Amino acid sequence: MGNSKVAVCFCVTILFLFWAELSFSMSRRPTEVVAMEFVRVDYEEEVKALIVEMVVPEIDAINDLSRIELLISHDKTQEIFGVILNYGDRLDPIPPGNFGVIIDPSSDDRSIKNVSSAAGIPGRWDHPSPHGKLLKQSTRGVVNGNLGISIWIAPQDWNPGHYTIKARAVKWKQLSAPWQQLAEFDYTGKGLKKGMQSTCLIKPIFINISNQAVMPFDRVRSIILIRYEKQPQDKGVTIKRWAGDTASQYKYVEKEKRKLSLNDFPEGHILLAPGIYQIKHNSVKGVSGMTSGYYGKSTYFAIKPESKMIEVRIPLYPAI
Repeated sequence: MGNSKVAVCFCVTILFLFWAELSFSMSRRPTEVVAMEFVRVDYEEEVKALIVEMVVPEIDAINDLSRIELLISHDKTQEIFGVILNYGDRLDPIPPGNFGVIIDPSSDDRSIKNVSSAAGIPGRWDHPSPHGKLLKQSTRGVVNGNLGISIWIAPQDWNPGHYTIKARAVKWKQLSAPWQQLAEFDYTGKGLKKGMQSTCLIKPIFINISNQAVMPFDRVRSIILIRYEKQPQDKGVTIKRWAGDTASQYKYVEKEKRKLSLNDFPEGHILLAPGIYQIKHNSVKGVSGMTSGYYGKSTYFAIKPESKMIEVRIPLYPAI
């Protein structure tokens, strides 16, 4: 009888802890996307190290930033090496100001069981993980309000092939922001072939044509983002607006269309991969003579691998 009561109490305690953890997780909101700019990926032959450098602009304007995580994957599927920087002033899970190595980069576990404090402690630099070492040349610093991060990694047992670099931010007591793919590179086993930035931040600017004023996001609310592919024009189709016009040589074929809520981008920035895009908006409603809202679209704009942040102007016309 006594044993059964103990078993029941044990089960109730386990369920209570489970629901408490679930409630805590559900109460946390995701960290919004933080702007990150890729600088370079290189290989230092003398120390056999891969160097990844990035910048987080206007770092002081980001409140409650706890840590920044960087992940390198092989062929976009196999996580090879993970690093975190504790930028906050609390233990998370390593001391403030320190770098840490993610022991199992395929896991989202960021407890001390899966993160080794590999920086700032005598004798703990060059701390190994299953696929390499974080070297003491790794550093970070703030210049003109921008956080620069330089990470030096000595690869171990990396197969030759295509690799991607991702990063994300985590605010205190919030869920992680989505991963941002910053760059891609080809590793030969002894060095690099090439590296390139693979995402870009855009800043949509909505212009009210009736008074030429900038409209805030909370008035626009949503947009349609369309990605196109540039293809040769169909045979027999000729578009010639003036002498020497080359518009007929190509056409833009719609490949993807997404409706985006601007409430999801409180910082006013949208992260895009290289490609050709257009932004459209249509909030017109009502019947003739009693309509409200706006409509408009941007010109086609291209995101290139070397692009950083670009502004995209969208003229909006009031409903007639």
